Amino acid sequence: MRTVLFSPFDIEKWITLGFCAWLSLLGQGGGFSGNPFGSFPQKNSQPQIRETIQSWVPKVENYVSTNVLWLVPLAAFLVVAAIAVWLVILWISSRGQFLFLDSIARNRSAVAAPWKEFAVQGDSLFLFRVVTVAVSVSLFLLTVGLGALVAYGYHEGTLPKVWTAAIAVVGVLLWLVLLFAAILGVIVLDDFIIPLMWLHRSGCVAAWKEFGTLLTVRTGAFFRYLLMIFLTSIGIGVAVLTLMVMTCCILGCVMMIPFVGTVVLLPVLVFRRALSLTFLAQFGPRYDVFATSR
Repeated sequence: MRTVLFSPFDIEKWITLGFCAWLSLLGQGGGFSGNPFGSFPQKNSQPQIRETIQSWVPKVENYVSTNVLWLVPLAAFLVVAAIAVWLVILWISSRGQFLFLDSIARNRSAVAAPWKEFAVQGDSLFLFRVVTVAVSVSLFLLTVGLGALVAYGYHEGTLPKVWTAAIAVVGVLLWLVLLFAAILGVIVLDDFIIPLMWLHRSGCVAAWKEFGTLLTVRTGAFFRYLLMIFLTSIGIGVAVLTLMVMTCCILGCVMMIPFVGTVVLLPVLVFRRALSLTFLAQFGPRYDVFATSR
């Protein structure tokens, strides 16, 4: 991180690297919503809120029934438009992953050249992410549907309370397992699969296969890496939170500004990106992304 950003310090390089990092993070959320408890309704206001909702329900139903001919096409158009925008953002983000990695591996600030050079890898990553998101959403809808069926069975009295509780416990445990698997999958994809794709100019599936081979040989090392990432993330979070408090939340306001916040946090982002690249380099020249800049 020090070599890339401070040896020497170049504001133009910072801006270019910040742009590449910003592209790679597109669609991954962010922002601060303030106190999440401040807008909760007070207990004595709940009857008024309930009465207001009950009075509006018939009005909404009447409006929808009388305007269904244009509301349904409008809703379908908005859904299709939202999906299209999400796909474009995901495609740009997939390309941006390789721009940011290339900038660190080769210690350069370039956009056009790596955008063209890693077009195939970026498109492969994009397709893989689309498929995984589609599968995740399908599983989510399936579990929600099953949960609704269980709740309906319990409400109608056709499902005993013991079975309902057992299914609920199993469902929660299954959700936790799926959540852990999703987090682990994102870490592996960002930290190892994308660098392997960059190194060998391979597709996403081929990189996963190679990672599986490497994992079987060095399982302990990867387990220790995950533990290190967990502890490092806590340290980074505490450091950023401390700086936000010391600056009276000015840093937090700056971090909310698109692109500007990425440039401000560039040392953290470069450090985090270089961490996995340095870890991979210990397994030999075949996994050393920094060999191209030596």
